[in-house]
Amino acid sequence: MECGGRILETQGADIAATIRAFRHAYPGYANTAVVPVSASDALGCLETGFARAVEALIETLVPAQRDGKIKCLRQVNVLVGSMLTPGDIEGIKEWVAAFGLRPVVLPDIGDSLDGHLIAEGYATLTYGGISRQQIARLGESCATLVIGSSLARAADLLKERTGVPDHRFDGIMGLDACDAFTATLAAIAGVAVPAGLERQRSQLQDAMVDCQFQLGGRAAVAADADLLASLVRLFASLGIETVAAVAAAKSDILAHLPVARVTIGDLEDLEVQARDARAQVLVANSHGAQIASRLALPLMRAGFPLYDQAGAHLRQWVGYRGTSQTLFELTNHLAAHYQEIAPYRSNRILLGQAADVGEHPADHRRSGARHPGSPQSGKCGHPSRRGGLGGSGVGCRGELPAQAARRQCPRIPRTLSNRPPLTGSTHHV
Repeated sequence: MECGGRILETQGADIAATIRAFRHAYPGYANTAVVPVSASDALGCLETGFARAVEALIETLVPAQRDGKIKCLRQVNVLVGSMLTPGDIEGIKEWVAAFGLRPVVLPDIGDSLDGHLIAEGYATLTYGGISRQQIARLGESCATLVIGSSLARAADLLKERTGVPDHRFDGIMGLDACDAFTATLAAIAGVAVPAGLERQRSQLQDAMVDCQFQLGGRAAVAADADLLASLVRLFASLGIETVAAVAAAKSDILAHLPVARVTIGDLEDLEVQARDARAQVLVANSHGAQIASRLALPLMRAGFPLYDQAGAHLRQWVGYRGTSQTLFELTNHLAAHYQEIAPYRSNRILLGQAADVGEHPADHRRSGARHPGSPQSGKCGHPSRRGGLGGSGVGCRGELPAQAARRQCPRIPRTLSNRPPLTGSTHHV
């Protein structure tokens, strides 16, 4: 059980003293774990509160056991941040298991929030996830994988308590980040990279080739720091310039991103900067839909919450497959809103032939004059054709007057009804 929140913080309640009083008043709950978390929504964001909850779980439930003994050679701890969806966590489990390792994910929302049915049919409490006993045995693992820079303090605490070596990743989105994660797993397991992962990597490379001509331009992104960093770096590797980057709270990782600046703000800042920088695509949670509508831009939904799309909780963003899916989704958004450049039409080309014969017929209609090449004038109008039959009503090529006029004036369309006869047909003048 966890406790904490804005009301308690505002009251100035002593949570630790409250827990001690509860233990004394209700000794029957001595074996029930209570994890106090100070995570006021007045400070920070979802990501910071999530990280504090993970840190509190380790502080309360993981015993100190720095004996240096590895009891589970194939067990690997995985600390995951708030930017990962249940689909991401399921994908990470499969990724680790492909090397013959057993992942212990903290917290494991992949098994508890993926929407699967259970035999009981309905439960009032969340089911699945990691057990208290598994958390207590994190110190028996051979390594810890930390995904998300927001978990730095939690990772430091776990390493201090257990002595288990860790490997930290800001994110595992994009070819380079996925390769680094895969190489680490191969080194921990002491085996070669499985053929299935090699195939997924080849599929990602093919996706990058397929999408290279459509991707590009300017993107505006709003997300918590870890997700923002992963998306900005992925976009930079694809040749997409991030012209607006907005994070909900400060983080050390924001100082190392390939962008001109990162604004600590909200979606209003995103809208203003996206409009000023003439962004071509928005990336934000479902609250960005109205902004995208006002700016007439495509919106790729990412982050939390995603309440206006079905299946968002199973969407995988990380790994080779997740990155491929992100590339395809982004490409489809850009293609659906592609604005074709209007072709340039030179006045010289449009009026070139008309200039050879003088003024355009429309000018003569306005002035009441006759067109030099009209049948009423009895002249062909072209410098090389002035020897035509003057008033005979026949053009210089034996054409009827209407045919000659249309040939000389490019603005008059030639339809099937006024084309010259085919060769060999009888034509009476």
